[in-house]
Amino acid sequence: MGFSCPARQGITKLLLSDVSAFTLWPGKGEVNAEIQGDRVVLIVDDDQAIREALALALEGDDYPTALAADGADALNWLHRHTPPCLILLDLMMPVMDGWELLDNLHRDARLARIPVVVTTAFNRELGRAARLPLLRKPIELQALLDVVNRQGCARVS
Repeated sequence: MGFSCPARQGITKLLLSDVSAFTLWPGKGEVNAEIQGDRVVLIVDDDQAIREALALALEGDDYPTALAADGADALNWLHRHTPPCLILLDLMMPVMDGWELLDNLHRDARLARIPVVVTTAFNRELGRAARLPLLRKPIELQALLDVVNRQGCARVS
């Protein structure tokens, strides 16, 4: 299904105050059954507008995405699918935060090798997450696309 991606029309930052202006298409966040999980970018963030804006930017550049509202939601998704090529992970979330999800990933041999990039506006000590690649919010579009490309995620066409 084709769509017009505002990110490719001059937006250079995913500004938190502007994400509600994006128009999303039907089926947003669902993974196409024909796309293998190892090609999917899993976006984990409790802010729906941020999840959808990141997905819009990535899908506009032909990267398939799956969305999770917190660490528990992400862990449930991970146990039901092939591991994704990358997890974009917010740290501050209810139910299960990013740090707890990281602990769960490291305890599971199947999930421990999934690359994780932290996406946060958190300005204090990141603790055990400090060793991971980091995208600070607001996230610049080109930085997002660069990190996904560096992790070896394949585009679908």
